[in-house]
Amino acid sequence: MKKLPLILILLGTFITCPAATPPDGPRNLVRLGWGDMMFEALAFHSGSGRSNFGYTGHIFADYQYRFTKVVSFGGQVDFQGIFWTEDEARSRNYDLTIIPSVRFTWFDREHVKLYSGVGAGLLMAFDNGGQFKAAPALNLNFIGVQAGTGHWGGFFDLGFLSALTNPNAVYLLGARMLSAGVYYSW
Repeated sequence: MKKLPLILILLGTFITCPAATPPDGPRNLVRLGWGDMMFEALAFHSGSGRSNFGYTGHIFADYQYRFTKVVSFGGQVDFQGIFWTEDEARSRNYDLTIIPSVRFTWFDREHVKLYSGVGAGLLMAFDNGGQFKAAPALNLNFIGVQAGTGHWGGFFDLGFLSALTNPNAVYLLGARMLSAGVYYSW
């Protein structure tokens, strides 16, 4: 008898609340892309005085699950590397960033979508000297354009990736301001 009021409340909630309708179109999106290292390269060159640099750029993979026509949640893995040769020694720095994210689609047509997003996660920095740093990371996507037909297409994003290594220094600032790639949706 004590459970009857709870059952009636739950039943009334299910009857009076409209069911969530699935969004039009695919729910899953996988993206593979590459982003620039313009500001990182400039800061590293001017700050270190080293020469003979090489960069991988930001290579990333992204997954999003679309809950509504506007909101999707997912995550991203980003890799970057900096290489230089000096005095016959080869040095390498690698960064791996893992970021859960949310994306808001604010213009949605059959072949074109415009969106913005935000994510916060963890950056892990490694070098060949055995040093390791972990830092909080933030990814902001001011505007993204996705265009394609069927399951395949391309995208272009304008935003940035940043990380703090300690309270007084920004490790990445303005990283991956421009990025582009391909996507598959289902």
